[in-house]
Amino acid sequence: PKTIEDLDLDPDSISKGRAEQSLLRAFLLNGRAQAPCVLCNRDFPENMLVAAHIKNRSKCSNSEKLDFGNIAALMCKMGCDDLFEKKYIYVEHGKIVGNFYVTLTDAMTDAIKALEGKSVANWANSKKYYVWHAKQAT
Repeated sequence: PKTIEDLDLDPDSISKGRAEQSLLRAFLLNGRAQAPCVLCNRDFPENMLVAAHIKNRSKCSNSEKLDFGNIAALMCKMGCDDLFEKKYIYVEHGKIVGNFYVTLTDAMTDAIKALEGKSVANWANSKKYYVWHAKQAT
């Protein structure tokens, strides 16, 4: 475009959808209007929780993608989901560990330290996925 007025702000796009995403979210919420974040253990309304894959979905086999009760967990949009997804935190032996080998700000360090040492309720059944995630972070 020659000018900003010529820029199409709403371009058409085609994307692939994830058929299991809505099913996974509904499965994890189990009819609840609110639920705890698996990492910080605080309760949030359903619209502040995401059905987060513990092992990256793109790296999962079909059987892992269908392991609804173990491959994913509810994580809050208040920071836990991003900290986990971007590997600022990971889980070892059922407890949250901070990844201090990455560049952090003071605010991020504080957020990570607030989570460090907390236990995750789904460790027993999701251990292999958390171990995979931890290997990617370290």
